[in-house]
Amino acid sequence: EALGDMARGFTGLTIFLNHAYKVPGDIFGQVVRCALVERRAPDHDHEAFPPDFLDLDLAIRVTNHNPAADQVYGMVKDGFQLGVSVGVLVHLHPC
Repeated sequence: EALGDMARGFTGLTIFLNHAYKVPGDIFGQVVRCALVERRAPDHDHEAFPPDFLDLDLAIRVTNHNPAADQVYGMVKDGFQLGVSVGVLVHLHPC
């Protein structure tokens, strides 16, 4: 349930290229779709991932107003796999 809420909350968020958050130079784009996807770890003996896990897939509309974003997009098209760093706020609810 928490992951579903997280996935729904990503749509519309701005994605930055780094942790400086300076506009417009650090803007990469905006999340247009987010989905929870079941995946299998490539190496089942590795302890970092369970054999089956949920992953968040983000579809991002890349801005055409930032040359750095265009360069990063070009790298992704060339096969580079990049991750996303997120900040998460956890609310405690009394039981």
